[in-house]
Amino acid sequence: MTEKVLHVDFLEVSTTEEIISNISVGLIGESPAIKSYGGRVNQTMRTIRVSALPKDLPERLEIDLSSLDRFEKVLRVSDIEISSDVTLLTDSESIVVRISAPRRAATTTAGGGEIQEEVTSDVAPSDEGTEEEITEGQ
Repeated sequence: MTEKVLHVDFLEVSTTEEIISNISVGLIGESPAIKSYGGRVNQTMRTIRVSALPKDLPERLEIDLSSLDRFEKVLRVSDIEISSDVTLLTDSESIVVRISAPRRAATTTAGGGEIQEEVTSDVAPSDEGTEEEITEGQ
C-alpha cells in the first residue's frame, strides 16, 4: 500500500435538481414525564429520509420532547416541523421517540426497607428500529 493516488472521481451536484438524503434527528427540550416521574426516552429513529434541493436540505431535524408529559406517549415523523421546501419520504406515522416507564421502581415495606420491583411497559417496541435508551443530558 502506498500513498500514490491511482484514481479520483469528481461528482457535480445540480443546484436545480432535488436530491434524496438521510438527515439525523436530534432531541431537544425536556420531557415532563422524565423530569417528574423518571421515565425513559426511547428514540426509535436516528435518521429521516427527505427530498429537497441541495440549498434547502437541513443539516439536522429537531424534535421537541416537551409535549411528552406521560408514559407511552410518542412523537411521530409527522410531528417534526420542517420547511415547506423539504419533502419527508419516511412514513409520516413512523414513531421517532417514545417515553417509557422506568424499568425498576423502589417500594417501601412496612418495616421501612426497600424492595426492588420490576416495572414493565405494556407497549411492544416499534417495528421502526431498535429502541435505545437515551439518558437525560445526552
